[in-house]
This record gives sequence, structure tokens and C-alpha cells, in this order.
Amino acid sequence: MARSGLPLFQIQMYDYRMSPLEMFVTAVGLMMSFSYYPQAWRMHRMKAADEISFLSFGILAFGNTVWTLYGFYLHSWVIIASFFFGAIGAYLVLLLKWRYRARLNTHT
Repeated sequence: MARSGLPLFQIQMYDYRMSPLEMFVTAVGLMMSFSYYPQAWRMHRMKAADEISFLSFGILAFGNTVWTLYGFYLHSWVIIASFFFGAIGAYLVLLLKWRYRARLNTHT
């Protein structure tokens, strides 16, 4: 049976006023999502990623991706924005981990 309403990946825009609590939660969600980027920057600067766990960041990347898709399903731009940037950051850390691990193995 088909679900009625908006298509899965369409966001409906409407006039929405956020309460102070919603603004606070949105700001915290975005701050949490951007927490991956300092780690990625450090890995890039140090050209090393020995202390990073593939499994941990893989789980985080997967979870952020699922939440982003769920945000599309709910048509919630707050969830989409927060978890999208988190997913990108987690995948960036995984990419750098793979890049510097491969570089280390080729030079030994």
C-alpha cells in the first residue's frame, strides 16, 4: 500500500517560527555535527591517523546517514542539516584514515 503525502525526498517549505528551545537544540545538533572536522583537520595536518578506529567512525557515519535519510522522510530540515554535516565529517575522517594508512603501508 502506497504512503500518501509528499514524496520521500521532497521538503515542503512553510512559514515556521522556531521556539527558543528548538533554536537551542538546532544549534547543539549542528555543533555536534561539526565536531568531526577538527579531528579531520588534525589528521590532515599530522599526516597520521593511527589512533582513529575504522569501526567507531564507520558506525558514526552509518548512523548519521540513517538519521539524514530519516530527516528526509519526516521532511525535517533541522534533522537533515544536523546529521548531513555529521555524516560528511565522519566519512571525511574515514577517508583520511584510509589515505594515511595506505601511505604508511606503501613506505615500509
